[in-house]
Amino acid sequence: MDVEARLPLFDGFRTPNAVRQAQAELESGRAALEATVQQVLLDLLTAAADAHRDRRIRAFAEEQARAVADRLQSTSRLLELREATVTDQSQAQARLAVSEANVLAVEEAVAASAAAFAAVAGRPALVVPALPDLPPIPPNLDEARQLAESSPVVRAARGTAAAAQKAVDVARGAFAPQVDLVGGYEFLTGGVANLFIGRLPNDRSAVYGGVELRVPLFQQGREYAELARARAVRAQRQQQIAASLRETVRDVETAWARWTAATGTIAAAHRAVLAQEQAAQGVRREAVGGGSRTLIDVLDADNELLAARAAMERAVRNEYVARATVLAATGRLALKRPAGGSARLDTVPAAPIRGQSSN
Repeated sequence: MDVEARLPLFDGFRTPNAVRQAQAELESGRAALEATVQQVLLDLLTAAADAHRDRRIRAFAEEQARAVADRLQSTSRLLELREATVTDQSQAQARLAVSEANVLAVEEAVAASAAAFAAVAGRPALVVPALPDLPPIPPNLDEARQLAESSPVVRAARGTAAAAQKAVDVARGAFAPQVDLVGGYEFLTGGVANLFIGRLPNDRSAVYGGVELRVPLFQQGREYAELARARAVRAQRQQQIAASLRETVRDVETAWARWTAATGTIAAAHRAVLAQEQAAQGVRREAVGGGSRTLIDVLDADNELLAARAAMERAVRNEYVARATVLAATGRLALKRPAGGSARLDTVPAAPIRGQSSN
């Protein structure tokens, strides 16, 4: 019976390098998890913004369709009084058909955005969360690029590369000598052979201890192959750092350009909506009682007002999503945390999709 205990004193630094490798992998995993959280939150905010945009545009389209229907009804009465022509009635009927087609197209967009929100949020889109306030974005594009260097995606790539470097050190440690502190106990028996000479077994025991040195001389190439594999993985992981940084900076620059364009578009669209509202009201007044404006002028003004309102909603959505994308790419997208509670999206009732019940 043998009992032996070994305490490694030196193993080519394989043990500490393996510990550092595990720590680097842990940090990389945490950064990757943070990047996933950022992306899921961005997808949720984007889906909610799309749903709000499409439902507001649907309300505008339905309002215009009702207005055109009223115009058609008024034109039909005027036609009976011979104060309008058949052409006016046909124009109103054509515009009503176009308005109804627009409503159906918007309904399709509403259904698509609702399905996208349900897929991300994991719940029906009958009640869409109100868009929360976002943290401030960097003051300029240069600072946003600098923040991209510390984004979760880049940190995950750097952690993976650090782990690959430690894997090379672990593989290289197999070529180093190993020193162990050894201690043990042996119980030796005389065995069965002693019975043939009429002597009882000569049992004895021994306790030993010392330092053992092992130097690798020939290892059949396995360690060399493992070292080559670890070096190849390290080179790949180092290339992934640069690729991740380029991709993140590209995402930041693209989102920044979209945010800048959307910000300018919002200001222009707001002016356009105010002007179109005033123009539509003026055209309606001028068309009353056989004025200088015709029915087609009124219908054109209604269409232009709808287009201006839809452009405004799209610009608002694009600005919000672009801002959230910049924050997500730099790893700073987060919801505000209310006092005494956890961060969440406050929900507000939204107009249900046609054909669905709010119960």
